[in-house]
Amino acid sequence: MYLRKSRKDDDLRQDESIEETLSRHRQTLCELADSMQIKIDNDAIYQEVVSGDTIDVRPVMQQLLRLCIGIYNICYNASVPI
Repeated sequence: MYLRKSRKDDDLRQDESIEETLSRHRQTLCELADSMQIKIDNDAIYQEVVSGDTIDVRPVMQQLLRLCIGIYNICYNASVPI
């Protein structure tokens, strides 16, 4: 699960702290996962607060993508570069 506070959140809920925004996102996604009977371990929840329109400035997203590529390579015996 990837939680990120964006500038759009600031526009929608100006009175909400960063922690409150991420908590609200987490609750919404956990409820969705529960409704789909998907278990999400706490160590599989990634979050970051950054300003930027590209992945280049999002280190946690880069880490998550590398993890996904690694899992893909293992599952499909592939060699997608990381």
